[in-house]
Amino acid sequence: MAEYTADVASHDEVLSRIGHMTRALHESLRGLGLDKLIEKAASDIPDARGRLDYVARLSEDAAKRVLDATDAANPLQDGIDSSAGGGARGVQAGDGAFGQRAQFGRHGGRLARGQQRLPGAGQV
Repeated sequence: MAEYTADVASHDEVLSRIGHMTRALHESLRGLGLDKLIEKAASDIPDARGRLDYVARLSEDAAKRVLDATDAANPLQDGIDSSAGGGARGVQAGDGAFGQRAQFGRHGGRLARGQQRLPGAGQV
């Protein structure tokens, strides 16, 4: 029972000290004029949180639009790649979509040779 009484007294003493320290801190802040600044900062926190949520929502929407546009453009890019690859093969072979190499005259051979020097040329 004596231990319990000592624990309660110790507990009450700690709470009393915390109360005195809190009061001293509050009076010091008021004396420096910081209590109004703290109140303003505390009231601004929800406003800042709302603004950050808004920015995050806009960023997420923009990212979704970019990903959707990328997904939509992939088939178009594949079509461009396949049609460009067919044209390159025709130039190399001297026929296909570009007709005979002879139709290019003296430039036909240079065009085919230049295309072969491009990295990845003719590889589809």
